[in-house]
Amino acid sequence: MAKFTDIPVSLCARWFDFTFCDGVNPSHTIAAVVERNVETTIRRITGRKDWRAPEIARTVPVIDPLSAVIVPIAGTIPTNM
Repeated sequence: MAKFTDIPVSLCARWFDFTFCDGVNPSHTIAAVVERNVETTIRRITGRKDWRAPEIARTVPVIDPLSAVIVPIAGTIPTNM
């Protein structure tokens, strides 16, 4: 199994730039990555490839309102800064 130290530094730098410099909340991003890694670890240890956290039963789909935004092909007008 690969360890974090096995990941090339250049890949970590790209991940860092994408994750922390794209207007997202770093705490949420880190929590999501940790959650995914813990679930993957549990699946590997138990051998249950279909295992999901029990809390998944209480989740509801979320529709991101930004997904409805349409950017014109020609772009948007500049802001007055």
